[in-house]
Amino acid sequence: MVNYNESIKRPFTDLKNFLIGVVLSIIPIINIFVMGYELECAKSMLKKGKKDYKLPEWKDWGNLFVRGLLSIIISIIWAIPLFIALIVVIGNMLFPFMKSLMTGIIDPTIVLPTLGIGILVISIIALLTAYIAPMAIVNYATDYKFGSGFEFNKIFKKAFTGKYLIVWILALLLAFVITLILSIIPLIGSAISSFIAGVITYTLFGEVFSEID
Repeated sequence: MVNYNESIKRPFTDLKNFLIGVVLSIIPIINIFVMGYELECAKSMLKKGKKDYKLPEWKDWGNLFVRGLLSIIISIIWAIPLFIALIVVIGNMLFPFMKSLMTGIIDPTIVLPTLGIGILVISIIALLTAYIAPMAIVNYATDYKFGSGFEFNKIFKKAFTGKYLIVWILALLLAFVITLILSIIPLIGSAISSFIAGVITYTLFGEVFSEID
């Protein structure tokens, strides 16, 4: 059973590791280390039996960066259908509009039918991408092999379950609330919320991943 209480408390179990995570989250490019660290938080939950909810140590820095970078690349590849949909929708909107310009009749409303359908299609694909990508990234964290991020049968089997759906929704809500609350802190509020939310969500995703057969 997913332990929400321990997962939420996890970012605060070690002040030193917490502060390192917050500082690294502030700096662009350097914050890739944090993504690698969040993968370690997920991986630590994949073990069967008693879980250790203490924050992992910051070590093996080279692997943290490489794994963080590869997880970003995996996310981008999973988002390719979304990019294609955006290009198709924009193209289908521009074509009739440009055609109307050539005829000398400018009618902006001509793009409205395509716009409505396009927004719906893009929204569905974006939602599916945001839903499936975390399971792909956690699957990558199981062995840190790039191809594991694209084991479609295994990833879809894990993702399209009631257990994961509940965890995904709650993780999303937690991340939203944390960001909303901490955004009032000038300058570093976003970095603090990013690190806290990342640790909590990937801990939860790792837990539910290990529980789904």
